[in-house]
Amino acid sequence: MLVIVCICIQPVSASQPQLSTQSTISNSVEEPVFATTTTSYSQSLPSGSPSELKTWGGDRGTLNTVTYQGKRGVETAREDGTNYIYLDILRGSPKPLDRSARVTISIEYWNGQDGAFRLEYDGYGDFAADTSVVEMTGSGGWQTATFSLTNARFTERLNNGDFRVNPLNGPSNIAIRNVSVRVDRPKLVMDQVTLGNVFLSNETPQIRLEGYGAPVSWTLRHYNGSVAQNETLDAPGSDGQIVTFDVDGIGHYRVEFRDSKTGEPLRETSFAVLPNSSNGGYTRYGVSTHYGQLNNRDIYRLETMDLLTRAGVGTLRDNIAWNDVETERDEYNFHPRHDAYMASADARGIEPSVILAGTNDLYDDGTTVHTDTGREGFAQYSRAVVNRYDGLQYVEVYNEFNIRRFGDVGDGPADARPESYSRLLNATAYSLNDSDVKLVGPATSGVPYDWLETVFSQGGAQRLDVVSVHPYAGDPNEVDEEMKRTTEISTEAGGPDQVWVSENGWPTSTQRGGISFEDNANYLVQAHVLAFSEGTQRYYTYELIDQAPDRAAPESNFGLVHTRNDIQGSYTPKPAYTALGILTSTVGAKPYQGEDRFSSPIESHRFGEPGDKETVRVIWRPVPTTSTVTVETDSPVTVRTIMGGQQTRSPTDGTIHLNIGPEPIYVFGLGADAVSEYQPPTETDESTPSPTVTPSPTPTESRQTVAASNTQTETSGPGLGFVVSGTALIGILTACHFLSRTD
Repeated sequence: MLVIVCICIQPVSASQPQLSTQSTISNSVEEPVFATTTTSYSQSLPSGSPSELKTWGGDRGTLNTVTYQGKRGVETAREDGTNYIYLDILRGSPKPLDRSARVTISIEYWNGQDGAFRLEYDGYGDFAADTSVVEMTGSGGWQTATFSLTNARFTERLNNGDFRVNPLNGPSNIAIRNVSVRVDRPKLVMDQVTLGNVFLSNETPQIRLEGYGAPVSWTLRHYNGSVAQNETLDAPGSDGQIVTFDVDGIGHYRVEFRDSKTGEPLRETSFAVLPNSSNGGYTRYGVSTHYGQLNNRDIYRLETMDLLTRAGVGTLRDNIAWNDVETERDEYNFHPRHDAYMASADARGIEPSVILAGTNDLYDDGTTVHTDTGREGFAQYSRAVVNRYDGLQYVEVYNEFNIRRFGDVGDGPADARPESYSRLLNATAYSLNDSDVKLVGPATSGVPYDWLETVFSQGGAQRLDVVSVHPYAGDPNEVDEEMKRTTEISTEAGGPDQVWVSENGWPTSTQRGGISFEDNANYLVQAHVLAFSEGTQRYYTYELIDQAPDRAAPESNFGLVHTRNDIQGSYTPKPAYTALGILTSTVGAKPYQGEDRFSSPIESHRFGEPGDKETVRVIWRPVPTTSTVTVETDSPVTVRTIMGGQQTRSPTDGTIHLNIGPEPIYVFGLGADAVSEYQPPTETDESTPSPTVTPSPTPTESRQTVAASNTQTETSGPGLGFVVSGTALIGILTACHFLSRTD
């Protein structure tokens, strides 16, 4: 729907300018977002009528009435403290615009002096989102600037207004007169039936549509793009309709809506169907969240914790910042938000690991603490957090102290050095030595081996109960080596052998190092499996929710689900979220058994108790090529994709072929028995040697290595093979040459 609101600013007095508002509404089947007729009114009129637009100078003063070239307008008075021109479209209860609405604002301004201004507005993800800067040349005359907004929210969060004009560059004022607002509302509105479009396998996936006056066709697709369902429904209209999807199992789905006559695309969204597990969440799988950040309350609503439980996640990592708790020296006042998110996690059976971090303006001039007084202040705040939340099991001492962003705030001498962290850790540990809480740290950005060694040599090995790092490796297939070396550094110094990945993830941004949704899902599974293969007890994915709808910015796109009021719908799942839910239900708490080693790039890892018939193998190639795996067995094999698609493959003439690529697969039915090397016959040896079967290795025993055979295939790649329990042969027939990942 198209809605245009034109506002002619015609002040009649110096104290309270008077406005005239007009709008034009196009022919449309939808109800208008807001509509007006020609009306004159004063700023002092009460809100509520959709025909009003209010303008004012903010908290410090009123706007000046000015006349330039015979045309009157309003102007800021920066010398009197009136720095902005605020505007608010009064629509009664200001329901947020749909995230996909497009807003065009045109402002006529006086170009009588050098300077610049920009439009700032109430947007999704930022209550003061801004536009590009308009430069004023001082050439005179009234000119028009037009701004296109793709994420306008307009719920009066900007000092009770929807948008404002902000003059820049020193003392220059800005005068405006005519303002027009055009809103292109989406033709089809989607409403969720279940939060985030995340359903369990015993629930029926549904979406509510409304606001379109013609029949709508839709196509439901599996993760791989194949069509699952095609339907057409009558015009949803203003009353709306519920669309029910007939899915064929757990998985990640996309649905596309279009005009059934013209084929015009209208909307699209995603949804997940996850296993309905009675096991609850596993603390092996964690997610970093921002419930404790007071400026993130609009995005991290407490009900979104349900997305964690539905995905089988048993623990979250969040913070309670020092500056939010100790606002007066030696007085600790916890914000209701902190109590609420801790209680919400407890009610859902989610175990919180709390980050103790931040600077405080009351100590060391707000820099990263570097004095005995500052460190003692931090230690006492830490004790206040532990005392506040009885039963808290883990606290993490600081976050990424090894980088300047956190370990060198301000101009103090902390300088992100390991020695500075060690002194802070020692003070905190001493303050908490009579509590039952366990200390986690140092939560480094990356895995800086030398930095870690220094911390452990200066008391960290004795102070910490758990060692935590944030790998953030471009290639997830490096995580196992990083976790192995971290464990070695700790244990060699007499420290703990418990090691966590307390942050790791990849952004799905369109710029600056972002990766595709598909790679993100693959990486998540690969990194979890490799971390677990080296004894990592917990792995926290960063993070649950995208921080903003900006698809380009990396920091805004680490989420497992999209942000609130995203164009696809609030908290809708990315493929990585679905992959995590399938991982937790497939591998669950199964112990790591061992790895099947090959002489070519194939990762194959086993999870399950020794002798467990439900042993699961996770198999993929760490290079962007595919291979064919041949399974010679008399028994069926079950194969599950990371999105939950499942097949039971029965052998033909004792053989099953599986394609292996960068997307991991789960394989059941081969048992938990040992894997031994298979040596095919050579040209001079026509007999087939008997396979050697070795005992099943435990996670602490050495891994079995499988060498390449000399068998040649038609594709010129080497054939590889191994025998499971002497009864199942898996041969790797390389379909293409090996490439190294260049992430």
